Amino acid sequence: MLLFTLTCGINPVAADLTKAPQEDAELEEVLDLSLEEMLEIEVTSASLKTQRLMDVPSAVHVISSEDILRSGATSIPEMLRMVPGLNVGQIDANKWAVSSRGFAGRFSRQLLVLINGRSIYNNSFAGVYWDAQDLIAEDIERIEVIRGPGSTIWGSNAMNGVINIITKSAAQTKGGLAKVGMGSERPKNGVFRYGGALNDAFDYRLYAKGFELDSSHDTSTQDDAYDHMQSGHMGFRLDGQLNHRDQLMVEGEISRSTNHTSYLATGALNDFVSQSYQKDEETVTGAHLLGRWVRTIDEHESLTIQAYYDRYHRNSQVAQEETSDVFDFELHHLFRLGQHHQIIWGGSARWIQHEMENTNYIIFSPEKRNMATLSLFAQDEIQLHKDWFLTLGSKLEYNSFTQLEIQPNARLLWRMAPEQSLWASVSRALHTPSRVEYDSDVYGDFAAFGTVLNYSRKGKMDPEEVYAMELGYRGKVHEEAFLEANLYYNVYNGLIGLGDYTDSIVAPGYLQRSYALDNVTDGNSYGMELSVEWQAQAWWKLIAGASYVLFDLNHHSSEIARNSLREEQTPQKQFTLRSQMNLPHDLTLDTWFRYVDEIPASTLITQHSTLDIRLAWQPEENLELSLTGKNLLDPLHVEAIDEFTGMTAHEVERSIYGQVKWTF
Repeated sequence: MLLFTLTCGINPVAADLTKAPQEDAELEEVLDLSLEEMLEIEVTSASLKTQRLMDVPSAVHVISSEDILRSGATSIPEMLRMVPGLNVGQIDANKWAVSSRGFAGRFSRQLLVLINGRSIYNNSFAGVYWDAQDLIAEDIERIEVIRGPGSTIWGSNAMNGVINIITKSAAQTKGGLAKVGMGSERPKNGVFRYGGALNDAFDYRLYAKGFELDSSHDTSTQDDAYDHMQSGHMGFRLDGQLNHRDQLMVEGEISRSTNHTSYLATGALNDFVSQSYQKDEETVTGAHLLGRWVRTIDEHESLTIQAYYDRYHRNSQVAQEETSDVFDFELHHLFRLGQHHQIIWGGSARWIQHEMENTNYIIFSPEKRNMATLSLFAQDEIQLHKDWFLTLGSKLEYNSFTQLEIQPNARLLWRMAPEQSLWASVSRALHTPSRVEYDSDVYGDFAAFGTVLNYSRKGKMDPEEVYAMELGYRGKVHEEAFLEANLYYNVYNGLIGLGDYTDSIVAPGYLQRSYALDNVTDGNSYGMELSVEWQAQAWWKLIAGASYVLFDLNHHSSEIARNSLREEQTPQKQFTLRSQMNLPHDLTLDTWFRYVDEIPASTLITQHSTLDIRLAWQPEENLELSLTGKNLLDPLHVEAIDEFTGMTAHEVERSIYGQVKWTF
């Protein structure tokens, strides 16, 4: 059974481990409860309604609060390493590359990420600024990850996946929490949170968090990489039951961080002789305010209205200054039609004002642009038979770059047994161009001495398109084991890459090679994700996962080598194994092994294995002391390289981290 666990993979959605009891009867009772809770896990991100995970016809994976706290992860990307099919690599001390089912990179344009339904996808560079995102781990209720298209519900850029981080309500976090931590790579970390009842209707939560990150190791200089960081976040949340039908949630946050980095920069426009690696300091500030009102009309009907404002500002000493203001409004209506149809429909309006200051290496035209996205969607879940369900839906979306787009899907689920389900789906999803793809002139590195590279759009650009076919199974395969398996085949059309080039003389002895950004790549990918969870004993759980992906892309351009880097940035094979033990004397021991295949795009990123170990002691009910060692198998290794800024490779270092947590 252990060999089966090691080779098949994970699903960390099971209930929390309980402390090992002394009696055999108690052991059986605890184990049965754990499996029962696992089968009843509920999710909302797949269809904007509450569903049992067993009844969802898509590749949804849930990271539970218990999984997060026991993993020792101190950042959101670290938490996402638990999901088979996600590619997570640390670029340097403060930057990450996170993608789903391939196309890894710092800015993964086919993956949509949300926090409580608020998109943190950045429309300037098409991805997520992970250095600006942080949450208190104890406040996260769960992370729902959809691998594969989610565009019918969430719209464009949910092409290969959706991540929705869902935090706990204020009622779930009453009382106080204080945490202090320090370590070799995270020398300072502090958290304070307090919550309670504001009145008979409302509960509240107030929090503050600050941390500091040490620099990683630069492979080119064999020295400090100058990528240290200081960050702080403050926020609140209100949850209220206005009456027996209406609920209201309001949350907000402000944040500020100082990031350090080094990259290739030019001395003056078209003065490519002075290109060199420069050190830079960025000040990043952010703020958001979100409100959500839910009216429950009856058992089968509800109306949800959500609106938020999000502001982001990044000011650099050397590179560009960037400002983004986002206003978003959404409405969803869920109702039942007859005995066999459950329909959800809705719409959204999103307005973005984005400004990017021009620099020597990237020029936006115009510098300031207003962008709008309007959408309507509808989805119908049809009960064909007692155990057969067909879901049909589509989204109509208008955007400022490619105008009207349609993103449909069809999904079929069969409840093979009360504890097993089989599903299949066909979807069309899109990535719409971002500002860096549509509006910018980028001056890159030297192709050879005296030749500098330039990238810009030269004509009409269409959205990237995928037709995705998926097949999945999840269920209880043994009294102590839960299995999930997914297969997928994607057909890609019009992936954006480098078209043909033209050469021009920009100075005596210097040549500028200008590439047209265009829809130049078609092809396919296929892969699988396996996960299994085995409750070996009531006090011991093993969680394992594996994934495999293979690309076959055709590049309709003379720049085959450079365009091939897209598929070569992704490891073909990944494997992870976690062990969670509840030991006597109020001790817990958690170990986490990971294997990642080589990345062909860089000879510096070889296959590597890592091991994290966390030991925690709870001498009192409200006090926990923990010690975590990370990357214990290697003193240094490279995981990812920033594909955009021309940074040198930075190595992730072995580290140790200690923490004291007090609840009151």
